[in-house]
Amino acid sequence: MPLVSLLETPMNRLVLLAAILLFLVPQVLVPQISSHVTATISGRVLDRTGKPMANAVVVYTESFSGKVYQLKTNKNGEFFSLGIAAGYYKIAITAPDGSRVYSGTRSIGITKDVDPKPLKGNVLNVDLSTVKPNGEMAGSGNSEGMSPGEIEEIRRYNARIVKINQLVPELQIALDARDWPRATSILQELIAADPDRWEYYQNLGTIQSNLSQFEPAVQSFEKAIELARKAMPSAPSPVARANISGMLISQAEAYNRMGKLDESIARYHQAAELAAQPALAHFYACNALRTNRKLEAAIQECDRSIAADPRQWEPYQTKAIAESDLGKNADAIATYDAGIQAAKAAVASSLQPEKAKAGMGQMLNAEANAYIQLRQYDKAIPLFSQAAEVAAYPALPYFNLCAMFYNRNDQPAAVSACDNAIASDPTMADAYFIKAAVLFGQGKLQQGQYQVPDGTTAALNKYLELSPEGRHSSDARDMLEKIGAKIETTYKPKK
Repeated sequence: MPLVSLLETPMNRLVLLAAILLFLVPQVLVPQISSHVTATISGRVLDRTGKPMANAVVVYTESFSGKVYQLKTNKNGEFFSLGIAAGYYKIAITAPDGSRVYSGTRSIGITKDVDPKPLKGNVLNVDLSTVKPNGEMAGSGNSEGMSPGEIEEIRRYNARIVKINQLVPELQIALDARDWPRATSILQELIAADPDRWEYYQNLGTIQSNLSQFEPAVQSFEKAIELARKAMPSAPSPVARANISGMLISQAEAYNRMGKLDESIARYHQAAELAAQPALAHFYACNALRTNRKLEAAIQECDRSIAADPRQWEPYQTKAIAESDLGKNADAIATYDAGIQAAKAAVASSLQPEKAKAGMGQMLNAEANAYIQLRQYDKAIPLFSQAAEVAAYPALPYFNLCAMFYNRNDQPAAVSACDNAIASDPTMADAYFIKAAVLFGQGKLQQGQYQVPDGTTAALNKYLELSPEGRHSSDARDMLEKIGAKIETTYKPKK
């Protein structure tokens, strides 16, 4: 077939066109760099405080050949190498701790340009103390032309940041160790380095409260609150609101410990207004009012806390205590019932179950005591028993049962309850005395001597061992003297 007929077919036109276009595609030209050209590189690395960075790793990687040169700085922060092949290099510097502190490019031993154009120069000096907050190093790129004063200000800023980064881990160690003097000293240094961080003042106030330095604590919390409010946007996040609310509560606690109840309650109310969940602030206010014998006001604050979050059992407990103190035992019983149900729900939901369980035991015991005040003993007995099953200190409800049975002259039940109290806490002196008193009362005259059941003498001696000057010590000694002693009776049988 003639050549012309081949060219006339559509397919062959396309093949020919593709062949022609192939010659028109521009070729990417890789710079040809003579492998015989070598150069010397050197430099110095200074850390964020302007001191030499020893043992920093400096890596030069040639962009086209992939050849790598790895160097390490000496004690003066310097590095040096001969015989480096000419080329366009990417440079990375890694600090001894493994962190990347510098990345850049250099053209070494050549004059041809590539895009992007690397900086020229065989000498690389990296002064990290001149790195601005935006990561740009003074004296390079857009920072050229900065005055010595501006560069010095950057150095001071970086030195301050380094100092803060060194102090923060030390502060955490001191706080974990509860080394308050050391923590206070570190916080004062941090405040001097960065006086606008509210967290430092908050921590300082907390430490001062722990050391009973309540007036300085109030001032520290005030400064922390002021700075936190200043940093808070017009539409603050729940976290920001919670932070300030928490500091107001801490400040209120310090005011309360100073005896300034009005200032304390005012801060609690501010905290409640700011918090997304005001129940905690109202509860603290309720507790402060109750301890200051402002019982009616305390009940109102606890009611506000319960209304804000009825799932929390603590406000019920504190409210019931205030009602009991006012002699409102029926009201207290109803409140304890509600609190016990809330504590049961908290245990079931695994919301601090051990704390809720202990609180339940306290409320069951307190409710039983309220029934005793109303002389409703039969209702008190099962509550004391339930309390002993869940209380963190079961000896107390057992002892209350022991005392109640003793007062009702139910001697076997009293001894059994006292034995349970002693088994729970072998150091509970009064349980030994009541047991001994019950047993002593069961004694009989035999051949003119007063004989008592087994265990009486041991219980009396144990009581005196544990409480030699206790309120029952005189009675215990009198009973011991009578045991086995010959007793003369005034009754004479008729002949």
